[in-house]
Order: sequence, then structure tokens, then C-alpha cells
Amino acid sequence: MQFEFLGLKEYSAAYEYQLIKHQQVLENPDKVFILGLEHPAVITLGRRAEPENEVNSSLCNHIP
Repeated sequence: MQFEFLGLKEYSAAYEYQLIKHQQVLENPDKVFILGLEHPAVITLGRRAEPENEVNSSLCNHIP
């Protein structure tokens, strides 16, 4: 089992890294990774989100 703490990463960069690790596991199922990281605040919309569900990011300045 391999533990990795990646520190502060942008969401897209962290996701890309996770895809790389996923491919490694597909190639060798004995590999086990646990990734720890933090990323700046994001707002996640579900698959059924509509344009009217989007939030103006300038309204979200209060998010820590």
C-alpha cells in the first residue's frame, strides 16, 4: 500500500494524477494507492444541472 500526500493541488491537476494512478492499478491490481490532498474550494454541479443552477463566483467570496 502506498500513501501519498500531494499537498495543495488545483482540482484538475489532482484529477489528472488520480487518472494516472487508476491506470497503474488497472495494469497491476496488486497496487494500492491512498492519495491525500487538498484543493481550493470548488462548487460541484451534478449531471442534471442546468445553466440556471450556476453560481456567479464573485458571490462566493465568503467560502473559506
